[in-house]
Amino acid sequence: MNFFNNLKLGTKITSGFFVVAILAFAIGIVGISRIKVISNNDTELYKEMTAPMSNVVNMAESFQKIRVDLRDVLLASNANAIPEYETKYNTDKENFSKNYLAFQETVHTNEGKALCEKLDKSMTYFEQLVSQIIQLKKENKDQQAFDIIKGEGVKANAAVDENLAEIIDMKESLAKTTANDNAAMASSATSLMIIIMILGVLAAIGLGVLISRAITKPISKLVDYSNRIAVGDIDINIENITKDEIGDLMSAFKKMTENINEQVNAVEKIASGDLNINLSAKSDKDVLGKNIVLMAKTIEELLTEIRKLINAIQEGKLRIRGDFCKLQWGVE
Repeated sequence: MNFFNNLKLGTKITSGFFVVAILAFAIGIVGISRIKVISNNDTELYKEMTAPMSNVVNMAESFQKIRVDLRDVLLASNANAIPEYETKYNTDKENFSKNYLAFQETVHTNEGKALCEKLDKSMTYFEQLVSQIIQLKKENKDQQAFDIIKGEGVKANAAVDENLAEIIDMKESLAKTTANDNAAMASSATSLMIIIMILGVLAAIGLGVLISRAITKPISKLVDYSNRIAVGDIDINIENITKDEIGDLMSAFKKMTENINEQVNAVEKIASGDLNINLSAKSDKDVLGKNIVLMAKTIEELLTEIRKLINAIQEGKLRIRGDFCKLQWGVE
């Protein structure tokens, strides 16, 4: 506290503004950093969660087309129509694979990788069955093709559907978790900024009160001292002088009161008949000090002349006169 009080007024005020500026800067930094993190998380949410969902939808759509292609193969009346359906099947399978590869690039968790492995196996097995069915249809072995689709084909189809559903559920769950995390982070950032703003306001108010008291308190004392001196009360003891501009003013005021006290003491000694005063003018402008010294000197000279007259009278020398004309005040 003494360290702060001893600072210059300009330094006190500047430090107050500096602290408030630092707090404002801290609020801005926290806000910007949190906004940046949330923005990055939202970007990740889109890239890793939202965009991949379109790949999954395209995969499901391509798989549905593959099943339609397989149906057309099974319902083909002769082997000559099979190549056309096979071409459509290969196109749809290629679209499935393209979207699946794009989707796999966004999978980073162990759970996601495990689901992709399951889909790899089920889709590979399904494609093997489709290849067998197409080959059987080309060989006009329709019954064997139907037997496969009714048996292992149903299981393989269900496995792929189940794996796709699991992948969709996983992505939805991750997207929800990420969104909740972003919301929690936004709430946390808001709370933190509110706390810092409250601290900033309290700090600004505290510094304002501190600086105000550091200025007004000593000035109030000086006003009180001045009023006391104005009514003749010089019993003043000025202490706890700081090293700022107010302290300089109080030091000057203390010197003034000490000088007044010294002059009053000199006057009191003169009034009591003691002309042996130890007083000197503080400067050429010290009119009161010079006149007190002159007054003591004049009284001393007056007393000297009076003593001469008394001695002369006692000795019967009645013609002797005092040289009162040389006295500044004169005696009538």
